Amino acid sequence: MNKTHRIVLTITLTVLMTFTLVACGEEAADRVMHSIAQRIQGTVTGEIGKKYSTEWFEFAIESVEVVENYAGYSPMEGNKLVKIQITQTCTYDDPDPTPFGIFDWYMDSDSFDDYLWPLDPLDNTMMPEIFYLANGESATNIMIFEVDEDVVALKLIYTEEAEDGSIYATFIINIII
Repeated sequence: MNKTHRIVLTITLTVLMTFTLVACGEEAADRVMHSIAQRIQGTVTGEIGKKYSTEWFEFAIESVEVVENYAGYSPMEGNKLVKIQITQTCTYDDPDPTPFGIFDWYMDSDSFDDYLWPLDPLDNTMMPEIFYLANGESATNIMIFEVDEDVVALKLIYTEEAEDGSIYATFIINIII
């Protein structure tokens, strides 16, 4: 198949899928996007409150808020704390529980020089450094990020890697605070 045929096929499939999603309604479109995200290789841009699937688990960012302090910790001068509540459900079919952890997640912003990692757990409501879920089990945890007080647009990111270290998919949840 030559390049022109591929472009025409891609455009045709995109238009067909768009009309199909519009005809199905929002709930059906959400199910289709959820299914596509589960198998996609590349980047999935998401929203707070919607559910997404990775190779290992489903997740939803339940809430995001700025807090003055958390578990006795206050931000350094000029910074603020961003509290993120996330629910993760293991979907990996393995007889052994699957490891998850706080350092699977990181934050980015156009104003950051480098990625920002969540604070180490301050109490038992925060996501542990490592925890295990069996297939079908869920956990709801808090992550706290300390960011510059002037930052308003953030991206919460989960990058899924294959066993060989290659990137399978990146999930980006856009956050405005």
